[in-house]
Amino acid sequence: MSETAETPTIIEERVFIGNLPFTTTKEELEDLIKDFEYESVELPTRTVKRGNKRFTRQSGFAFVTFKTKEIATEAIEALQGKTVGERTIEAKHALPHELTERPKKEAVVSDDSDSKEQKKAPKKESKKAARSPKVPLDQGIPSETTIFISNLEENVGPKTLRETFAELEPVYVTVPKKQLPRYIARKLIKENVPIRNRGIAFVRFAGPEQQKLAIEKFNGTEIEGKVVEITVAIDPKKEEGEQAEEGKENEKIVPEVQEVEAEA
Repeated sequence: MSETAETPTIIEERVFIGNLPFTTTKEELEDLIKDFEYESVELPTRTVKRGNKRFTRQSGFAFVTFKTKEIATEAIEALQGKTVGERTIEAKHALPHELTERPKKEAVVSDDSDSKEQKKAPKKESKKAARSPKVPLDQGIPSETTIFISNLEENVGPKTLRETFAELEPVYVTVPKKQLPRYIARKLIKENVPIRNRGIAFVRFAGPEQQKLAIEKFNGTEIEGKVVEITVAIDPKKEEGEQAEEGKENEKIVPEVQEVEAEA
Protein backbone atom coordinates (compact mmCIF):
# COMPACT_ATOMS: atom_id res chain seq x y z
CA MET A 1 0.00 0.00 0.00
CA SER A 2 1.14 3.53 -0.65
CA GLU A 3 1.50 6.19 1.99
CA THR A 4 -1.42 8.43 2.95
CA ALA A 5 -2.63 10.11 -0.25
CA GLU A 6 -2.73 13.86 -0.53
CA THR A 7 -6.00 15.65 -1.28
CA PRO A 8 -6.37 15.84 -5.09
CA THR A 9 -6.11 19.19 -6.84
CA ILE A 10 -9.43 20.82 -7.74
CA ILE A 11 -10.60 23.08 -10.56
CA GLU A 12 -11.49 26.26 -8.72
CA GLU A 13 -13.79 27.74 -11.40
CA ARG A 14 -15.65 24.47 -12.14
CA VAL A 15 -18.33 23.25 -9.72
CA PHE A 16 -19.95 19.84 -9.38
CA ILE A 17 -23.65 19.92 -8.41
CA GLY A 18 -25.00 16.53 -7.34
CA ASN A 19 -28.24 14.88 -6.19
CA LEU A 20 -30.33 16.89 -8.64
CA PRO A 21 -33.82 15.59 -9.52
CA PHE A 22 -33.82 13.57 -12.75
CA THR A 23 -36.43 15.98 -14.13
CA THR A 24 -34.14 19.01 -13.82
CA THR A 25 -33.79 20.95 -17.08
CA LYS A 26 -30.94 23.17 -18.22
CA GLU A 27 -33.22 26.20 -17.96
CA GLU A 28 -34.06 25.35 -14.33
CA LEU A 29 -30.39 24.91 -13.52
CA GLU A 30 -29.50 28.24 -15.15
CA ASP A 31 -32.26 29.88 -13.12
CA LEU A 32 -30.75 28.32 -9.98
CA ILE A 33 -27.37 29.99 -10.63
CA LYS A 34 -28.65 33.20 -12.24
CA ASP A 35 -27.17 35.35 -9.45
CA PHE A 36 -23.64 34.24 -10.36
CA GLU A 37 -21.66 34.90 -13.53
CA TYR A 38 -20.91 31.64 -15.31
CA GLU A 39 -19.43 30.55 -18.62
CA SER A 40 -20.96 27.13 -19.27
CA VAL A 41 -23.45 24.60 -17.91
CA GLU A 42 -23.17 20.84 -18.48
CA LEU A 43 -26.20 18.68 -17.64
CA PRO A 44 -25.41 15.09 -18.72
CA THR A 45 -28.25 12.79 -19.80
CA ARG A 46 -28.55 9.05 -20.21
CA THR A 47 -30.84 6.63 -22.03
CA VAL A 48 -32.97 4.41 -19.78
CA LYS A 49 -34.60 1.19 -20.97
CA ARG A 50 -37.88 -0.07 -19.51
CA GLY A 51 -39.02 -3.23 -21.27
CA ASN A 52 -39.13 -2.41 -24.98
CA LYS A 53 -39.23 1.34 -24.42
CA ARG A 54 -36.30 3.72 -24.23
CA PHE A 55 -36.33 7.26 -22.93
CA THR A 56 -33.79 9.92 -22.03
CA ARG A 57 -33.50 11.48 -18.59
CA GLN A 58 -31.03 13.62 -16.68
CA SER A 59 -28.20 11.88 -14.84
CA GLY A 60 -28.83 13.67 -11.54
CA PHE A 61 -25.72 15.85 -11.56
CA ALA A 62 -24.25 18.82 -13.43
CA PHE A 63 -21.05 20.80 -13.94
CA VAL A 64 -20.96 24.60 -14.01
CA THR A 65 -17.93 26.68 -14.96
CA PHE A 66 -18.03 30.16 -13.40
CA LYS A 67 -16.19 33.31 -14.47
CA THR A 68 -13.74 33.27 -11.55
CA LYS A 69 -12.80 31.03 -8.66
CA GLU A 70 -14.20 33.60 -6.21
CA ILE A 71 -17.61 33.44 -7.89
CA ALA A 72 -17.44 29.65 -7.87
CA THR A 73 -16.76 29.64 -4.12
CA GLU A 74 -19.70 31.98 -3.49
CA ALA A 75 -21.96 29.77 -5.60
CA ILE A 76 -20.92 26.66 -3.66
CA GLU A 77 -21.72 28.35 -0.35
CA ALA A 78 -25.13 29.43 -1.66
CA LEU A 79 -26.07 26.11 -3.31
CA GLN A 80 -24.73 23.61 -0.76
CA GLY A 81 -27.64 22.05 1.13
CA LYS A 82 -30.27 23.87 -0.91
CA THR A 83 -33.50 21.98 -1.65
CA VAL A 84 -34.46 21.42 -5.28
CA GLY A 85 -37.58 19.37 -5.98
CA GLU A 86 -37.55 17.74 -2.51
CA ARG A 87 -33.88 16.85 -2.89
CA THR A 88 -30.99 18.36 -0.97
CA ILE A 89 -28.33 19.15 -3.54
CA GLU A 90 -24.58 19.04 -3.05
CA ALA A 91 -22.13 21.56 -4.47
CA LYS A 92 -18.34 21.33 -4.50
CA HIS A 93 -15.31 22.10 -6.65
CA ALA A 94 -14.94 19.60 -9.50
CA LEU A 95 -11.93 17.34 -9.84
CA PRO A 96 -9.70 17.75 -12.91
CA HIS A 97 -9.78 15.22 -15.74
CA GLU A 98 -6.01 14.84 -15.44
CA LEU A 99 -6.45 12.74 -12.30
CA THR A 100 -8.16 9.99 -14.25
CA GLU A 101 -5.93 10.00 -17.32
CA ARG A 102 -3.58 7.08 -17.53
CA PRO A 103 0.03 7.74 -18.48
CA LYS A 104 0.74 6.81 -22.08
CA LYS A 105 3.32 4.13 -22.64
CA GLU A 106 6.12 4.80 -25.05
CA ALA A 107 6.22 2.51 -28.05
CA VAL A 108 9.29 0.30 -28.28
CA VAL A 109 10.76 0.32 -31.78
CA SER A 110 13.11 -2.50 -32.65
CA ASP A 111 15.49 -2.72 -35.59
CA ASP A 112 15.28 -5.32 -38.36
CA SER A 113 17.71 -7.70 -36.68
CA ASP A 114 15.62 -7.78 -33.50
CA SER A 115 12.48 -8.40 -35.54
CA LYS A 116 14.06 -11.40 -37.27
CA GLU A 117 15.18 -12.85 -33.95
CA GLN A 118 11.69 -12.44 -32.55
CA LYS A 119 10.20 -14.32 -35.51
CA LYS A 120 12.62 -17.20 -34.98
CA ALA A 121 12.03 -17.33 -31.23
CA PRO A 122 10.03 -20.35 -30.04
CA LYS A 123 6.42 -19.81 -29.05
CA LYS A 124 5.72 -19.23 -25.40
CA GLU A 125 3.51 -21.54 -23.41
CA SER A 126 -0.15 -20.61 -23.40
CA LYS A 127 -1.20 -18.20 -20.67
CA LYS A 128 -3.90 -20.58 -19.51
CA ALA A 129 -1.33 -23.27 -18.79
CA ALA A 130 1.04 -20.86 -17.04
CA ARG A 131 -1.62 -19.13 -14.97
CA SER A 132 -1.64 -20.07 -11.31
CA PRO A 133 -4.87 -20.96 -9.48
CA LYS A 134 -6.86 -18.21 -7.77
CA VAL A 135 -5.57 -17.10 -4.38
CA PRO A 136 -8.04 -17.03 -1.43
CA LEU A 137 -9.10 -13.51 -0.43
CA ASP A 138 -7.61 -13.86 3.04
CA GLN A 139 -4.23 -14.30 1.38
CA GLY A 140 -4.61 -11.32 -0.96
CA ILE A 141 -3.41 -7.74 -0.68
CA PRO A 142 -5.49 -4.53 -0.36
CA SER A 143 -6.02 -2.78 -3.69
CA GLU A 144 -4.74 0.78 -4.09
CA THR A 145 -7.34 1.82 -6.67
CA THR A 146 -10.43 -0.42 -6.37
CA ILE A 147 -13.35 -0.44 -3.92
CA PHE A 148 -15.69 -3.33 -3.07
CA ILE A 149 -19.42 -2.59 -2.68
CA SER A 150 -21.73 -5.00 -0.85
CA ASN A 151 -25.47 -5.04 -0.02
CA LEU A 152 -26.15 -3.56 -3.45
CA GLU A 153 -29.73 -3.35 -4.70
CA GLU A 154 -30.18 -6.26 -7.13
CA ASN A 155 -31.28 -4.13 -10.10
CA VAL A 156 -28.36 -1.68 -9.96
CA GLY A 157 -26.08 -1.78 -13.01
CA PRO A 158 -22.75 -0.21 -14.05
CA LYS A 159 -24.40 2.98 -15.35
CA THR A 160 -25.99 3.75 -11.98
CA LEU A 161 -22.66 3.33 -10.21
CA ARG A 162 -20.87 5.49 -12.78
CA GLU A 163 -23.39 8.23 -12.06
CA THR A 164 -23.08 7.77 -8.29
CA PHE A 165 -19.29 8.14 -8.40
CA ALA A 166 -19.30 10.61 -11.31
CA GLU A 167 -17.40 13.34 -9.47
CA LEU A 168 -14.50 10.91 -8.90
CA GLU A 169 -14.61 9.75 -12.54
CA PRO A 170 -14.22 5.95 -12.21
CA VAL A 171 -12.19 4.24 -14.93
CA TYR A 172 -13.82 0.80 -14.62
CA VAL A 173 -17.05 -0.55 -13.09
CA THR A 174 -18.14 -4.18 -12.90
CA VAL A 175 -21.36 -5.56 -11.38
CA PRO A 176 -21.38 -9.39 -11.36
CA LYS A 177 -24.73 -10.87 -12.34
CA LYS A 178 -26.42 -13.91 -10.85
CA GLN A 179 -25.52 -17.20 -12.49
CA LEU A 180 -28.57 -18.77 -14.11
CA PRO A 181 -29.13 -21.88 -16.23
CA ARG A 182 -28.36 -21.07 -19.85
CA TYR A 183 -31.92 -21.62 -21.10
CA ILE A 184 -33.33 -19.24 -18.45
CA ALA A 185 -30.73 -16.58 -19.23
CA ARG A 186 -31.53 -16.81 -22.96
CA LYS A 187 -35.25 -16.48 -22.25
CA LEU A 188 -34.73 -13.38 -20.10
CA ILE A 189 -32.50 -11.77 -22.72
CA LYS A 190 -35.03 -12.54 -25.46
CA GLU A 191 -37.81 -10.93 -23.41
CA ASN A 192 -35.59 -7.91 -22.56
CA VAL A 193 -35.76 -8.74 -18.84
CA PRO A 194 -32.57 -7.65 -17.03
CA ILE A 195 -30.65 -10.29 -15.09
CA ARG A 196 -30.26 -9.24 -11.47
CA ASN A 197 -26.87 -8.71 -9.89
CA ARG A 198 -25.33 -10.64 -7.00
CA GLY A 199 -25.51 -7.71 -4.60
CA ILE A 200 -21.86 -6.76 -5.03
CA ALA A 201 -19.77 -4.57 -7.34
CA PHE A 202 -16.23 -3.36 -7.95
CA VAL A 203 -15.29 0.20 -8.94
CA ARG A 204 -11.74 1.10 -9.95
CA PHE A 205 -10.40 4.65 -9.93
CA ALA A 206 -7.30 6.27 -11.39
CA GLY A 207 -5.46 6.34 -8.06
CA PRO A 208 -5.61 5.96 -4.27
CA GLU A 209 -6.88 9.53 -3.82
CA GLN A 210 -10.20 8.82 -5.51
CA GLN A 211 -10.45 5.41 -3.82
CA LYS A 212 -10.07 6.98 -0.38
CA LEU A 213 -12.60 9.73 -1.12
CA ALA A 214 -15.13 7.19 -2.44
CA ILE A 215 -14.98 5.15 0.78
CA GLU A 216 -15.12 8.20 3.06
CA LYS A 217 -18.07 9.78 1.27
CA PHE A 218 -20.24 6.86 0.13
CA ASN A 219 -19.77 4.12 2.73
CA GLY A 220 -23.04 3.76 4.65
CA THR A 221 -25.06 5.79 2.14
CA GLU A 222 -28.05 4.68 0.09
CA ILE A 223 -27.84 3.61 -3.55
CA GLU A 224 -31.25 3.00 -5.10
CA GLY A 225 -32.87 2.62 -1.67
CA LYS A 226 -30.35 0.28 0.03
CA VAL A 227 -27.57 1.22 2.44
CA VAL A 228 -24.32 -0.09 0.97
CA GLU A 229 -21.04 -1.02 2.61
CA ILE A 230 -17.91 0.10 0.80
CA THR A 231 -14.44 -1.19 1.62
CA VAL A 232 -11.05 -1.56 -0.04
CA ALA A 233 -11.10 -4.40 -2.57
CA ILE A 234 -8.69 -7.31 -2.16
CA ASP A 235 -6.33 -8.18 -5.00
CA PRO A 236 -4.80 -11.68 -5.27
CA LYS A 237 -1.19 -11.79 -4.14
CA LYS A 238 1.12 -12.59 -7.05
CA GLU A 239 4.77 -13.19 -7.57
CA GLU A 240 6.66 -10.50 -9.48
CA GLY A 241 6.80 -12.54 -12.69
CA GLU A 242 3.10 -13.42 -12.52
CA GLN A 243 2.15 -9.83 -11.76
CA ALA A 244 4.00 -8.54 -14.82
CA GLU A 245 2.39 -11.17 -17.04
CA GLU A 246 -1.07 -10.43 -15.60
CA GLY A 247 -0.55 -6.71 -16.22
CA LYS A 248 0.14 -7.32 -19.91
CA GLU A 249 -2.99 -9.43 -20.18
CA ASN A 250 -5.17 -6.80 -18.46
CA GLU A 251 -4.02 -4.14 -20.92
CA LYS A 252 -5.72 -6.17 -23.65
CA ILE A 253 -8.80 -7.27 -21.71
CA VAL A 254 -9.94 -4.16 -19.80
CA PRO A 255 -10.74 -1.89 -22.80
CA GLU A 256 -12.94 -4.62 -24.29
CA VAL A 257 -14.86 -5.04 -21.02
CA GLN A 258 -15.36 -1.29 -20.69
CA GLU A 259 -16.75 -1.12 -24.20
CA VAL A 260 -19.28 -3.84 -23.42
CA GLU A 261 -20.42 -1.97 -20.33
CA ALA A 262 -20.81 1.25 -22.26
CA GLU A 263 -23.17 -0.47 -24.70
CA ALA A 264 -25.20 -2.15 -21.95
